[in-house]
Amino acid sequence: MLPDGPGDPLSEYVEEIFCGSLAGESLPAGEYRVGGATAGVRDRDRPGTGEFPLAHAGRREIAGIFDGHGLYGPDPDALVAEVRRLAGVA
Repeated sequence: MLPDGPGDPLSEYVEEIFCGSLAGESLPAGEYRVGGATAGVRDRDRPGTGEFPLAHAGRREIAGIFDGHGLYGPDPDALVAEVRRLAGVA
């Protein structure tokens, strides 16, 4: 079940970078790289890596997916500070 209410601003900002929906001064100025993938992309490239079981033995079988994106740079502290500022997170 997905949580109710607004999403986390930092996660949403990283997702917007990943999707290419930001430009210009909305992007971090320093050198960085975007990594990660959606569960669907991972499963397409390596079957079985996009979905994983969540239920304990003897209970109804359910599965989960995990979409993960990250930003990587040569100066991680500076990148984190700038991304937090741009995302409006203190």
